[in-house]
Amino acid sequence: MVALSRKFVNVKIDLETEAGAKLAEELELVGSPAFVIYHPDGEVALRQTGYAEADVMSYLLRSGLEMALRSRPNEARREIN
Repeated sequence: MVALSRKFVNVKIDLETEAGAKLAEELELVGSPAFVIYHPDGEVALRQTGYAEADVMSYLLRSGLEMALRSRPNEARREIN
């Protein structure tokens, strides 16, 4: 899980601040914790709200990475493994 998470830029945002609340509204997040994975072009690839066990989080991270890199299939395959 740690090795997989290193393939992402992790950013923590306080959703209780004005900027955080605006972002949560734009992303239609209805709770926390939440995470969002973006495509390289800035579009949302995957979004998850609520606590997730390690096995679920690992699956979501792998799925999000695959979706984000889908336009580069050879690189996506190498990144996921």
